[in-house]
Amino acid sequence: MKKQYLKCNLCESLRSKYLFSGKDWILGGNENFNLTKCLDCGLVFLNPRPTNFDEIYPCYYYKNYGEQKAGIRILESKKERKILKFKKEGRLLDVGCNKGFFLADMKKYNWDVWGVDISSFSCEYAKKTFKLENIFCANILDIEFEDNFFDVITLWQVIEHLEEPLEVLKKLNRFLKKEGFLLIECPNFSSFSAKIFKDKWQGLDLPRHFFQFNPKTLKKLLNKAGFEVKKIDYFGNLIFNLVILRTSILRALKIEKRPENINKNSLTVTKKRNFSWIILRTIFTFFCFFASCIFSFLRISEVICVYATKNETN
Repeated sequence: MKKQYLKCNLCESLRSKYLFSGKDWILGGNENFNLTKCLDCGLVFLNPRPTNFDEIYPCYYYKNYGEQKAGIRILESKKERKILKFKKEGRLLDVGCNKGFFLADMKKYNWDVWGVDISSFSCEYAKKTFKLENIFCANILDIEFEDNFFDVITLWQVIEHLEEPLEVLKKLNRFLKKEGFLLIECPNFSSFSAKIFKDKWQGLDLPRHFFQFNPKTLKKLLNKAGFEVKKIDYFGNLIFNLVILRTSILRALKIEKRPENINKNSLTVTKKRNFSWIILRTIFTFFCFFASCIFSFLRISEVICVYATKNETN
């Protein structure tokens, strides 16, 4: 796998220190990927990182992993509520829209919805299944919209995947109306389990997560792109908090193991379990849920949701 060494995307510094290495827990393989921390601004990023997207995002990743994510979407905290409590109608852009589930939900509330994703499979699914018209299969940096065009722009678990998050945010700043707002949800590298479990932390998702943000570095990035952070929500997605914490513990206990050989028809393996195992798993899940609620209260949750507006000087 070809890789390239990088400078810090936030401050352009070449000074960084090695933190630790991790492997791919979804697609398998024995290759190590290094996380480094910028010595000047504190941003954590993959360095070096892969240059071939087809290797880390094979076609079956979108087809199967997307279905896996769709299976738990009913349990997720409703994303549309996070929008509707601020704005009741308008034009919305979802960057990294995947198969369009969120946009389909917002369309029901009569929002004018637009989406961008690099997966042709996901874009076609969104168009055919939900009849969404304004879906663009491209890198957001290769697309142009009118300035001050959108009332709301969202990035759900996307910013950590971007090659150049600062440049993307600067571009989105132009697209956003002055009275509009930007919502970003991403894993929190300052979370409890990120510090404890390190390479076993599910939020890493190496090598697809190029960056590991925490509230401090994400706020710096947004400020540099012309945004002002209005709120950081640590309770924003309790289900994601639960799943990341639970999976990280199972990995550390070696109950969940990395796949050796990937079945391209399914990224998950279904195993038959006895009744006792189901009871224990249920108790363990409830324990993780209550623990994740406590961590959210302490502001060390696995996931953060950041609400930002354009800086008044823009």
